[in-house]
Amino acid sequence: MECKQAAVALGKTNKFGDIRYYVKHSFSKDAVPELIAEIAERCDIVLTAIGDCGSCTSCCVRDAIALEKLGVPTAAIVTTEFVRETELQRRALGMDDLLPVIIKHPVSSITDNEVSERVEQISVQSQMVWLGQLMTGSGASFKERIAANIGRAMYPDRDEASMREALAFAVCQP
Repeated sequence: MECKQAAVALGKTNKFGDIRYYVKHSFSKDAVPELIAEIAERCDIVLTAIGDCGSCTSCCVRDAIALEKLGVPTAAIVTTEFVRETELQRRALGMDDLLPVIIKHPVSSITDNEVSERVEQISVQSQMVWLGQLMTGSGASFKERIAANIGRAMYPDRDEASMREALAFAVCQP
């Protein structure tokens, strides 16, 4: 399970008082308001997953927005194939600054090494989302920040300048 592995990886650089796991009835449905309220009451930060298909992405993002609106910093994990869906949901729901954690697609049928790679992507990006830190230089637009996250997921060994060059299309898309 990526979330539990991500929690272990995050625990190497952060001290958590408690880690809680919640499961909703269906990945392709929004969490019920009672579950969102319970999570918001009991958690200081949240890692929600995983947007790796259309309906799952929409619901993952909507759950993150519901938690953010209750004041809980939330890192929503989505895959590279569903970044545009995330942007559409963010805009439609008025959360222009929601910055997702973007990991390489796919997440099903991957090797242990690929799981470890995704966990590393989650570990690095989630901390930045929770702390409200931009992933690129100050003044970066949302699209530039998304491009930086995609770059880190797709090209983890490249520096930021070469990622920007490789992903110039991402900041030019409507």
